[in-house]
Amino acid sequence: MSNFDDIAKLITENWELLAASTVIFGGIIGAVAKGTPGVLIKQWQNRQQQQRIRQIPAGDFPFDVISPRSTDLLKQIMGGDDKNPLADYKIPYQERQRDRSIRQELEQAFTEKNWVLILGKSGLGKTREAAHLADVMNQEGWTVLKLADQPGEWLDVPKVFPSEISKDDKLLFFLDDLNRWAYAGNPNEIHPKAGEDLARPLCEPVQERLPRLLQYFENQCKSVRVIATARDEQEPDKLGQMSPWDKLQWEKYRAFWDDFTPYELVEPDENALVQLLTDCVAAAGLRGMPQEYEQIVRRNDGTFRNITANLDSAFNRGLIVNDQEFSPRLDATWRLRYNRAVQLYPLAAYGYDAVELLQTLDLYVTEPMLVETTKLFLSGQGLGMWRRGWQLRRALRYLIETEQIQQPKDGQIQGKKTSPVAIHQYVPAILRLLHQMERRYPTDLLAFEFLDCGHALFRLNLIEDALTSFDHALQLEPSSYPEAWSYRGLLLHQLKRAQEALFSFDQAVRLKPDDPSAWYDRGNVLFDLECYEEASDSFKEVVRLDPDYQENWNNWGASLGNLGHHGEALEILEKNVEIDPDGLESLFNLGCALDGTEQYEKALSIFNKIVTINPDHHLACQQQCSILLKLERYEDALDILEQIVKANPNDPEAWSNRGAVLGRLERYEDALYSYSQVEQITPGHPRTSLNQGFTLFQLERHGEAIISFDIALRINPHDYETWYYRGVALGNLKRHEEAITSYGHSLELNWDNPDAFYNQACCYALVGNAKLAVESLQRAIQLAPDECYEMAIVDIDFDTIRSTPQFQALMIPND
Repeated sequence: MSNFDDIAKLITENWELLAASTVIFGGIIGAVAKGTPGVLIKQWQNRQQQQRIRQIPAGDFPFDVISPRSTDLLKQIMGGDDKNPLADYKIPYQERQRDRSIRQELEQAFTEKNWVLILGKSGLGKTREAAHLADVMNQEGWTVLKLADQPGEWLDVPKVFPSEISKDDKLLFFLDDLNRWAYAGNPNEIHPKAGEDLARPLCEPVQERLPRLLQYFENQCKSVRVIATARDEQEPDKLGQMSPWDKLQWEKYRAFWDDFTPYELVEPDENALVQLLTDCVAAAGLRGMPQEYEQIVRRNDGTFRNITANLDSAFNRGLIVNDQEFSPRLDATWRLRYNRAVQLYPLAAYGYDAVELLQTLDLYVTEPMLVETTKLFLSGQGLGMWRRGWQLRRALRYLIETEQIQQPKDGQIQGKKTSPVAIHQYVPAILRLLHQMERRYPTDLLAFEFLDCGHALFRLNLIEDALTSFDHALQLEPSSYPEAWSYRGLLLHQLKRAQEALFSFDQAVRLKPDDPSAWYDRGNVLFDLECYEEASDSFKEVVRLDPDYQENWNNWGASLGNLGHHGEALEILEKNVEIDPDGLESLFNLGCALDGTEQYEKALSIFNKIVTINPDHHLACQQQCSILLKLERYEDALDILEQIVKANPNDPEAWSNRGAVLGRLERYEDALYSYSQVEQITPGHPRTSLNQGFTLFQLERHGEAIISFDIALRINPHDYETWYYRGVALGNLKRHEEAITSYGHSLELNWDNPDAFYNQACCYALVGNAKLAVESLQRAIQLAPDECYEMAIVDIDFDTIRSTPQFQALMIPND
């Protein structure tokens, strides 16, 4: 096919944005003219050559591994375009203060503790200092583990020691910009299995998980150090947001932060900034006015980043470096560059929005994706099709070549004037776009895009959209990604679609039978489906694959307990607590197992320990109360319930239990108040009307009790206890015929209740029906011979039929 045939085919398939597509490396037409047709396809397929290849992580280890003596560590950490002489990793290192060596000071900080935290404002060069120190250590034989920019896995102790590293390695964890992960309420706090286990907290902050992870590697490996960075500004970036310092929650997690040696990074002095200007101007081949450098530095906001951002702008625009063109603040610099782009090309604003959307969804900002995503923001803008394509081509060429928008710097996208993109509004269109890209530029890497997008949507708690994304990935590659089947199962499980979740986990273990996580998740679904035997088999398989999979021991023990194998369950859970003596979930399950084996005192001591560690552990408090009731320590149980309802006044179960305890203490009026609270919180609570009726019965307010029993039966007409107590109340009001009917309903539901037969016999006797009275009494005596026989001998209710032959025959035993 000729070059002109290539052009004709491209016009036919992509005629709407022909002009826009020319942005790729100066334009597809230009590429064809040079004899290189198909640049879009080639560029899309060659994404393996990008800085980091994104794959489904093999487990739960969200770190990029940089092997010792790497030649490009600075590039891997700091990034930058090879063609740009002012790329971050190419910027010459500058000592900040004339008589100080920051690198030596950081090395000295490691002699105090193995964890060092560099603090400072945005743009001060925290990442640069940490990266250069990491580079030195890497050349000395340290393996650097860089926390991924957007980790798709749960940051916690790995289920299996990562195959990417060795226990003999010296490990340096590189944790850049902890503000991104440490703030309360961020999507990365939500555990993937939140909601599956009531004993698991909904959110687990990084400040709780990261120490566990680091401690794990310190116990497993030869030597471990941590270099981290964080912003410490007290003012928020935008009105209504948390400040960077508040995000760290320093006081709340003081024990975590105390494990670091904090290092306050100083601002560079004027000499360092002047030297930076001089070196970078020379390296970039810029024209400068050295006589103005000191004046520029005095106006600068004290950051390296603002200097390099200004120089980058001068390089892109071909300007002379002078004081007149210098923007003194970093946030203003990014805003100025945004404004300049929009003034030159109004559609550039939508390009910024497109990058924000793609970054949030964890998708690569390739040229084709940037072009197509920007189109989403142009819908309904009232521009003609060809005019829009022409303007878009020019705007995106400027953003890619001049502003390097595909790899934006920290704060660059935030410099736009528009409000944040409403992510959820564009998710369906992005998923459709990925499908369109697959048809236009076929590549086996598209499944990765759907998988990455699914991870991001999961973190954003857009569960249905995440499920759609994983479904698309599996439609493309149903047999290649067992982890994708596992993610799909987790999402379905969270949506309470257990059978579908089970199918997904079955596929996951079929494709990767040696994955303990998939077997564990499969066991959880089976547990929720009350298939305890199969769940136990899944958990047993996890033990075979990974005996150290701690969460599995908890759930395996619970499965065995539900199967009635209490001895085995208790043995497993006791071993688990030996491994994790202060783990609340481990202790909780052990307490439940001890309760199930009627070892109430031991169980109580376990739940007491949990509440001591975490006074807000609601389930442990409930279990304390339950055991105290079994031990008939009603006053102690009441004390706990008073604390629970005070802390959680809208907890219906706590109020209901409070009413039951007060009933045992014969404080019936107080019990009625508790039940009224339950009714206010959850009208129609299944046991409340029955409990109210029974309490009114104890107060001999039988008419009111019957009304409560009738309400309870409208909610649940199949409760034999309610029919029984209703019959007792009717009998006390001498409404014997109605009582007989009520006892009859109770006995239809539970034929083995001697009390119901006995009371029914009394009512039959009181209305003069000797035959039916004797039949009911005979059944009561069969069920409880000693008790019922002794009562019938002296019960005055039978006086009216005592002399009848039927009664005499029943009461006088045959020799």
